[in-house]
Amino acid sequence: MEFSTINPWNLEPIEKFNNHTDEEANGIIESVDSTFHQWKKTSFEQRSALLIKVGEVLLKNKQTYAAHITEEMGKPISESLAEVEKCAWVCKFYAENAAKFLAPRVVET
Repeated sequence: MEFSTINPWNLEPIEKFNNHTDEEANGIIESVDSTFHQWKKTSFEQRSALLIKVGEVLLKNKQTYAAHITEEMGKPISESLAEVEKCAWVCKFYAENAAKFLAPRVVET
């Protein structure tokens, strides 16, 4: 079975995709589980550095990503650009603040 993405503006098909088989889906789940167990061992410093890079890649390629958003969601390009920039800002914000947000603290009840 396959499914298609459709441009909501002109209703033209963009691309067709095949659904994953059960075997493929199980392989993906196993890969994600393995990655999770590796990721949870990384330090805040490593995670922060990666998030900063993600934000940089988003900004570097924002025109391309915004064009995809516009084509697939029908948003005006200005809104799509703003969405990509917001996502880059969120990456930077959490890269800079995650250690503080996730630090153990005593909460009086």
